[in-house]
Amino acid sequence: MYSYIRKNSYFRSDNQSGIALLMTILILSGVLAIGIGVATLARLELEPTREIGNSSQALTAAKSAMECQLKEERFSVGVFDCPLLTNGNWQPCLTLPAGVECKLSVIPDISIKAAGRYKGVTRSLEITF
Repeated sequence: MYSYIRKNSYFRSDNQSGIALLMTILILSGVLAIGIGVATLARLELEPTREIGNSSQALTAAKSAMECQLKEERFSVGVFDCPLLTNGNWQPCLTLPAGVECKLSVIPDISIKAAGRYKGVTRSLEITF
């Protein structure tokens, strides 16, 4: 009877040796999926944070262009050291770091629109009279 029990597959211990490997692979796959999910969420959350510096530079460029235009209109042309901003075209802002661009659109006695651009981020301001 002892020989019958050893040959019976229900009582053999080597039949379950693949289960440990299968469970290990399943658990590691789950941990990997959770890790990839957390890394993706962290990357998506940090993306706007990186753009804050670029947004600040773009807004500073728009303010600079707006202030120059307001000073030119209030006082006389050429008194201030303002960059020549062609109406509606992007120009490098002379008083700001390289790569920062300004754009100015003036409708006399109606409005002034100024925009700044830096590394793909654009911010704009408008004054209406």
